Amino acid sequence: MPNVNGGTPFGKLMRNYRWNSVQTASAAIPGLTVGHTYRFQWISASPRGGNISVEGSPSTALTGASDHPTVLTFTWTATDDTANILVTRQNSPHYGGGYDSEMLWNGYALHDMSVTGGYDSWAAAQVPPLLGGPGTVGNDGLANLLVYAIKDLKTDGTNTSAGTLTGRLLSFAKRPEAVANGDVTYEIETSPDLNDPWTTVTPDSEDDTTINYTLPANAGEIYGRLKVSIP
Repeated sequence: MPNVNGGTPFGKLMRNYRWNSVQTASAAIPGLTVGHTYRFQWISASPRGGNISVEGSPSTALTGASDHPTVLTFTWTATDDTANILVTRQNSPHYGGGYDSEMLWNGYALHDMSVTGGYDSWAAAQVPPLLGGPGTVGNDGLANLLVYAIKDLKTDGTNTSAGTLTGRLLSFAKRPEAVANGDVTYEIETSPDLNDPWTTVTPDSEDDTTINYTLPANAGEIYGRLKVSIP
């Protein structure tokens, strides 16, 4: 498993706890390759205090705010197949005594820097990193892999459409980086009712920049969509 990206947000281990003193939680992320260099990025989205260490690194303070997340980056060379993460929660008064852990509702990305090119490298290079795997769906209803595959789509979940429909011509512009990496397959499919199965059609034209298909004029009700996949 040379590429590790996203996964279960570490904050889920600690959210909604109420503590009476400083406490810690740890997580182990398996699947590393010994000798590979890894980059761990933690996105802290709350102003509450705490510390984090990765693979025994010196503790680094966790700070941030809901509208200005802090991205902390740790890089190391793996000596075993597991990344060890440790978070210390600092005291913060809570109603009725005790302490809350809201600051630990965050996300992370773990990327194998020894493997270059492809979806994983692109996702890890985004600011902030694009969390989750290729199938993770953003607030705009578009999967991460589709955002990677289509030119000019944004990673912030605010896209409105992945392609254009001019008359009956359905067209999608390919992201040059995805084309250069050669790790995405593009297919146009049609359906008379949006239900499975969809039928893969032969595009009118396809090259390194676009894929196009003209919906038939006398086919009655018909829908078209783009399917992208990693071979």
